[in-house]
Amino acid sequence: MYKQCLKDKRNWDTAVGNGTLIRTIVEDFMNTTGLIFPLFFEINSTLPEWPNRELMSTAIGYLKGQHGIDTLLSSAVETNNYNPNGHLPYTFNFHLPTLSLDYKIYHKKSWKEKGRAKLQKMIYLLFTRYGKIMDIETNEMDIKKAVKEIVKFEELIANKFRSKADSMNLMSFVDINQTYPSFDFTNYITFATINADSKVFDKITNPNYQFNILYPTEFEEIADYVGENFDGKFSTNFFGNYVYYRLLRNYKDNFPSFVSFPKIDDEFSDIYDEEDELPKNAFDSDSIKSECYKNVAQLNYANFRIYVEKYLSNESDRARYLSLLKNIVDNIVIGIQSI
Repeated sequence: MYKQCLKDKRNWDTAVGNGTLIRTIVEDFMNTTGLIFPLFFEINSTLPEWPNRELMSTAIGYLKGQHGIDTLLSSAVETNNYNPNGHLPYTFNFHLPTLSLDYKIYHKKSWKEKGRAKLQKMIYLLFTRYGKIMDIETNEMDIKKAVKEIVKFEELIANKFRSKADSMNLMSFVDINQTYPSFDFTNYITFATINADSKVFDKITNPNYQFNILYPTEFEEIADYVGENFDGKFSTNFFGNYVYYRLLRNYKDNFPSFVSFPKIDDEFSDIYDEEDELPKNAFDSDSIKSECYKNVAQLNYANFRIYVEKYLSNESDRARYLSLLKNIVDNIVIGIQSI
């Protein structure tokens, strides 16, 4: 994987198809979910109404299942810290919404002075670069309005739903659908598990399987907020633009070079006055090696593959090891059947 990264970086535009990769990702999302990217593909620039619960749940489910992006519904199969040795060692947990930045960043003193403008600039660059790839001219005011709505939304969620102590609150699939009707959990889970074995969906939609709502009070508030279309604080275009912003942000490093400068600075741990520019030698040999090493080092699967190839040189050993690993992963993903 490291060698492949080096090869790609030296001929980056070919590796990403001169923008075809980004174009295909967005087109696939629209075709699969039915959710339009209003900023670029809605002729009248204003959708007639908010997406219904089925469409919203499908979109955020596909973001999760196909692209690994959590948004309004944030979920994960995790160890049961309350009773890891009991009948339910792993639980399918629903968390608070996941934003594009850590919640704490929105609460920094410097957020209003520098952070907000920095996030707005990052979103603006993503939208304008996507428009350049698609060769679509979009009204400047429409882009700025969409950007401001997205930042306003993330600020609102970060301040309204601050993380508190979590707890164990188990609910069946039927109960969770009835208790939180603003979401269609059948659609969400269908698309969130789209790349999993079919037995995963069958298991977690079984009437006896139980989900865990870590923050029940906040989760109910979020569901009510969604059901009321966020109290009319946002336009009907907002949800679609937000979903596609999160999708594009996830692939910001896969834009072709002709739309990738200046570099999008998404580091918010320290808020700077200006964005960092790419150094002049950004694509020299040493920089490429450093970047590829950093990217590959963060991928657990890549580290695992290096380990297997280096230390398990015998083919039968590798096959046995991979088989055992697959069984472990299957058990973690599915969890244990609830009582």
